[in-house]
Amino acid sequence: MKKVVYFIAVFSGCIHLSLYPQAVARFSAPDTICQNIPFTISNQSTGVINNDYYWNFATGNLVDRPNSSLSVNLGVLDTNSNGGGPMRLSLAQDGNSYYLFYTAYGNGTANIIRVKFNGSYMDPNPVVDSITNTMLGGKYIYSDQGISIKYDSTVNKWFGFYVSNGGRPIGSGVNLVGEVYRLDFGNSLDNSPAVSIVDTNMMHISFGKGVEIVRDNAADKWYVFVGMEDHWFKGPKPWGFARYEFNHTLGDPNPVYTKIDETMLGAPPGQIGVLMNAPEATHTLRDKDGNWYTLVLNTGGSYFTRVFWGSSLSSNTPTGEKLAPLAGVASPYDFQLVADCDRFYAPIISGSSSNGLSVARFDSLNSTPVSFNFGNVAGFSSSNGISTTYRMGDTIVCFVGNAGNRTISRIVFVSDVNPDIPTPVPPNNPAPTITYRDTGTYQIRLAINGASNPSLQSSYCKMVKVISPPLPLPPDTAYCYNGSGITLVADRRFSNYTWLPDSTTGISFVTSSEAGSHQYRLRLDSTRSNGCIMRDTFNLTIYPNPSVSTTQPFYMQVVIHAASGTAPYEDAINNPPFRSDSVFRDLYPGTYQAMVRDSRGCVGSAEVVIQRIDIQVPNYFTPNGDGTNDLWYLRGIDNFPKAVIKIYDRYGVLLASYTGADFESRGGWDGFYEGKPMPSDDYWYYIDLKDGRKPYTGHVTLKR
Repeated sequence: MKKVVYFIAVFSGCIHLSLYPQAVARFSAPDTICQNIPFTISNQSTGVINNDYYWNFATGNLVDRPNSSLSVNLGVLDTNSNGGGPMRLSLAQDGNSYYLFYTAYGNGTANIIRVKFNGSYMDPNPVVDSITNTMLGGKYIYSDQGISIKYDSTVNKWFGFYVSNGGRPIGSGVNLVGEVYRLDFGNSLDNSPAVSIVDTNMMHISFGKGVEIVRDNAADKWYVFVGMEDHWFKGPKPWGFARYEFNHTLGDPNPVYTKIDETMLGAPPGQIGVLMNAPEATHTLRDKDGNWYTLVLNTGGSYFTRVFWGSSLSSNTPTGEKLAPLAGVASPYDFQLVADCDRFYAPIISGSSSNGLSVARFDSLNSTPVSFNFGNVAGFSSSNGISTTYRMGDTIVCFVGNAGNRTISRIVFVSDVNPDIPTPVPPNNPAPTITYRDTGTYQIRLAINGASNPSLQSSYCKMVKVISPPLPLPPDTAYCYNGSGITLVADRRFSNYTWLPDSTTGISFVTSSEAGSHQYRLRLDSTRSNGCIMRDTFNLTIYPNPSVSTTQPFYMQVVIHAASGTAPYEDAINNPPFRSDSVFRDLYPGTYQAMVRDSRGCVGSAEVVIQRIDIQVPNYFTPNGDGTNDLWYLRGIDNFPKAVIKIYDRYGVLLASYTGADFESRGGWDGFYEGKPMPSDDYWYYIDLKDGRKPYTGHVTLKR
């Protein structure tokens, strides 16, 4: 049965209901590709919203070593505070602003630091400010503490949750009670948050660690998980973590608290440390089958505990499994869990500066992880927290808080390969055709719905190997119809040829004489020792030429009209250059070829004839006011608005000068000069119609 997720949004008092199937990103591509040979990816994704595709063809990978020049220590960002090293971190994007929030150890006046990057997490000049102790209602953070920021689309608000240790004593001289607080930023992360305590029972959490926020769209619930080391501070008891369950929105004032401890997860009663040992942080994801898993990072023993919830995070019968110690990882303090390309990656930060950064890779959420250690790649110092990762095109970015020297480190995983395509390709391209210039192994990654609805985002990856081709193949080809056959010819040096779909074999060419789009697959077998068998798929398309017609709204003017073909069109008279304006003016009488070129480069033409038009020039007029021949008027002059008309007396004095349009509007010459009637006499005229003909000259008689 297809799973469907429902989203309800309220706009201007109206309810908008959207039903989206579960999104699954998927595509197919050859395992082996020949260098410099284009190939088209076959997209098989489902549940895509608004054609929202985002491709990478040489994407950064969390198991690659971080980029050494871009992974740097950014120094002390909260320079105005009075001390306190960064502990736990969270990233959030709000519009074109990118935020880093982190908590500070032992800092009673600047509990939470807000860092705002403009346009990208690579912004070299972020803006830093503090969410102060006063703003947080006087609750200061004393020691290890988590923070997480999420956008709640059900109420269009940003929420944050953090755990404070040291707010109130719990007796016996121990003052490390942990309390979980909610930050309500409203509709912008620039706002000062309203603060409320989530759980007033101070005995629930004695020493809180990492904080995680999880949304289950199908159940319409939010969950906040808090790692705890309460074993040390409440006496020997099973290790565990806290679960707060919120109905519908993170603003739910009455979340349900449950402690998920070793006994609940299946450890024998009374036995401690069987499944957990000093749990620092949790991260939760759902697999493609709809089952939820939580990984719990344990500082003691450097291992993960895997919690299986089944289909619901509200389950009170989860099971737990202690995984093997992580190879090369010492004193892990924090981690993240990232789903990418049917695999799961867990960047881990160690409190040991020399151990530094590690990444654990899971082939599935129920598999055994493989870990990779990169050491101290960005000036780590007693690091306690690592942020969520953020993918910017081919680059992956995350941040680390260094309690030892109060600094923040930025870690960047970036690809250094160069496919012969823009990466990413233009948005919303469902099946791009790409070419790799260089040989090597590349990871192709597709993410869907990242812009339209991040909660329904899905990604898929495939590794492809690019090897050098033995011989060149013909390119994708399009032709304009020429009334005869089109022949494609491949290199004749191959040992075998197979043309599909007609299965013609053994020859190096194929001929098509039909108009329309035809797809051919050419398989060329080579004797090269590298085993590269050339397979080229290309479209042979024979496009119709556009049909052309014309109109002549005015003399010496032609308007070209196109039909069929593929818009937009460009037009020309006789010869290129082509232009977008289809109106051609000032064309002398004669025969022309009206030409149209469509967007595919196909050209059609039609002959157009501009007939010569003459004017009638009267040889006399009688301006005596009787209504007959009172004006000297040139019949047909309305066709020549740019004509030049001049009238002289017998001594060569210019009496009047008009354009054709002006002469037409006046109705002709009235026999006046400077407001005075001219006497009966002969007057001379000069008429240039501006159509390439010799000007008219002669005389007209004025009779009174």
